Amino acid sequence: MKRVITAILAVALLAALALPAVADAFTLYVTQDGVRIYAKKSTDSKVYGKLSRGRKVLIEKKSGNWYAVLVEDPSGDGQTLGWIQAKYLSTTKPSKQKKKDPKKTDKAKAAAASAQKEIERVMKTMQDVEAYEAEVVTKTEKGTVALRWQPTTNGMLILHLMNGRRVKVLAEGDGWMQVSDPESGYIGYMSSRYLTRVEELAGDEEDAAEDQSEAPVARTAKPFDESLDVNHLPDGDYPVGFDRGDVARLASGIFMDNVHVYTMDLYAAADIEALAPGDTVVVEGESIAVKTVERDGNLVRVNGGLGAENGCDFKREEDGGYRVDGYDDLPTYTELGVTSLAVDESAVFHDASDIESDPVTVDYDGIVEAMQGAPISSFSPSGTTVTLQSGKVVKIVREYTP
Repeated sequence: MKRVITAILAVALLAALALPAVADAFTLYVTQDGVRIYAKKSTDSKVYGKLSRGRKVLIEKKSGNWYAVLVEDPSGDGQTLGWIQAKYLSTTKPSKQKKKDPKKTDKAKAAAASAQKEIERVMKTMQDVEAYEAEVVTKTEKGTVALRWQPTTNGMLILHLMNGRRVKVLAEGDGWMQVSDPESGYIGYMSSRYLTRVEELAGDEEDAAEDQSEAPVARTAKPFDESLDVNHLPDGDYPVGFDRGDVARLASGIFMDNVHVYTMDLYAAADIEALAPGDTVVVEGESIAVKTVERDGNLVRVNGGLGAENGCDFKREEDGGYRVDGYDDLPTYTELGVTSLAVDESAVFHDASDIESDPVTVDYDGIVEAMQGAPISSFSPSGTTVTLQSGKVVKIVREYTP
């Protein structure tokens, strides 16, 4: 049956493209797989069929957040209008989307589990020390070192500390130190290889010079949060996806079930700017061996850049980090996993996904009704963010994504 519907839809679309275009007709591209064509401007209406990512469609007209296309009338009585949500269409053809390899997915899960075990191992070695002052020492004068929430190179980034910054060391472990940064007030973890006790600096210049001359160690640049355990997420903001029916009030409070937690493929500036031949960079879950690196303003081009085999471009963002730069200039996401999230009694839901109406903002008591009655039935990671504090959701923000 699915093949028959697909065939009918394909014929209908080809017929639509062959028809004389109305005065305002124009073409757009489908940005995701499985985008539905509805009988009416409602996700609750009958589905005429689905479109694949990259499909070119002729638009007959636009109405609010919907575009109309010609499709074969299921009754067999000629053609009729079908409706597609505007957020799934673009004027730019999306870049090629690589199919997920189940084996690679299993490897990613195994890698995440291994990373969590490594964090637990390092934490067991952590011993409190009498606080002392240490200085950030990098291989270059303008280098930076990451202060992270967990003692792992994949831990969530707090901020980057410049070479020469002074911090207080609170605890020491296997390869990591827990430090307090007086300037920002944050407490986190830093690699011990980049911290030197202040009183040792004056008498250790020769050793420091020798350390500067060491051969560079191969590194791996990964997106933020890639190895996080979705069942034990630290405080912060997370792009998520779920259906409105997954939000419900139980006797113990409000819960969001089947929440898919994502990380936007953002990279620490220090990791991308330090890339060199011999390193590895992880893009959309795949490891790429770095053979060449070119820098052009805000772009870092790896292996010849976008369009070349195993090539990619990294674009610097306003906040100083980098993300993968594609043909359509749309951010990519890596799914961390699926979990259930409890909503705090002080939580607020802000929905601005309907550009034709005023944004909706409700507190805890009205969240379930507001989210279940939202104009768009599915919450997507490109437009939905939750803020977690102490393991509970304190804010849900939904923005319009064209």
